[in-house]
Amino acid sequence: MVLAAFVELGEYLQDLTWKPWAKSPRKPDPAERERAIEEMVDVLHFVGDALIALGVSDEDLSLAYQKKMDINRQRMARGGHES
Repeated sequence: MVLAAFVELGEYLQDLTWKPWAKSPRKPDPAERERAIEEMVDVLHFVGDALIALGVSDEDLSLAYQKKMDINRQRMARGGHES
């Protein structure tokens, strides 16, 4: 499932201009945006399947997400981006 999610992320990147060094960033046109949304839905599908295979409940996911967001907020408050 994780490999499939990476493949879908690759397809997502093909549908958008994501290299800021290659050309100036721009907003995607409506067709590009729609394709990108479809690819990200596919990514979420495979990530969800991987979480289910691990026995992760909605509550487990919510708690883990909140914990990580708290860490990220602390980093940003310190002005850092460390891992």
